[in-house]
Amino acid sequence: MQCWYPGRYGSLPVADILFGKINPSGKLTVTFDRTMDENPSIRYFYPDLRRTFQYPIYYREGVFMGYRGYEIDGVKPLFPFGYGLSYTTYEYSDVKVEKGEGDILFKVSCDVKNTGKIAGDEIVEMYIGDVASSVMRPIKELKGFERIHLEPGEKKTVRFDVKERDLAFYDERTNSWKAEAGEFIAYVGPDSENTKTVHFRY
Repeated sequence: MQCWYPGRYGSLPVADILFGKINPSGKLTVTFDRTMDENPSIRYFYPDLRRTFQYPIYYREGVFMGYRGYEIDGVKPLFPFGYGLSYTTYEYSDVKVEKGEGDILFKVSCDVKNTGKIAGDEIVEMYIGDVASSVMRPIKELKGFERIHLEPGEKKTVRFDVKERDLAFYDERTNSWKAEAGEFIAYVGPDSENTKTVHFRY
């Protein structure tokens, strides 16, 4: 178990999880790589560790930090962003995009079913990717997440509202957010790697 900083009473829920009193539902907020050489920022570290760091180290990943960097490099991590363990299993199906109203441009939905034998909470993640942009963008970007509780065999439909800002990138030439017309992909799943997709046009 990765418990980070559980605090003074952190041992109590850890014990409850280990003995099955609580079904874990936490998700990773970072990506775990298999080796240090696969980390997107490693190329900007000084290779000679004997040097004293008396001068700055410049991180030049830009927007390709974390899971975005691993994806653009084509690297499969040990544990992807959003990964988590549970004593039950979940099945994702029927990802759809529908037109919205007002400032809600689209509605992305997905069915999630508890296919195991015990109740649990699942954090459903929704990413959006721009298929052809005038600037270099990540393959996908996290735009929403929803926590749901499911009894054994229960299925729920999770919905996400997509607004113009969710499709936009920051344009340095105009110092403003810009959403370009074209094809987009909505990714829905339990983490950044294991997703189901649906295409739509803006």
